[in-house]
Amino acid sequence: MAEESADGEPAADSPAEKPAPGRIEVTVVPGVARYHRSECILIRFLGAGDLEIMTRQEAEEAKFAACRACQPDQLEA
Repeated sequence: MAEESADGEPAADSPAEKPAPGRIEVTVVPGVARYHRSECILIRFLGAGDLEIMTRQEAEEAKFAACRACQPDQLEA
């Protein structure tokens, strides 16, 4: 169960909210038309400020290709 602060909001140190069911989040490097799993070996040394998070559907609609190393297109909703 997630901890809440006195005002009923989730505690600041709680993990980020999960995407809605059926929505898979992927990671992209701005300027590169490829999407990855967040733990992909090819982007592991990039900081959060160097990455964008979007849904797999948004990445596919933007004509981004799935990374061949981490295969984020194989993730299940």
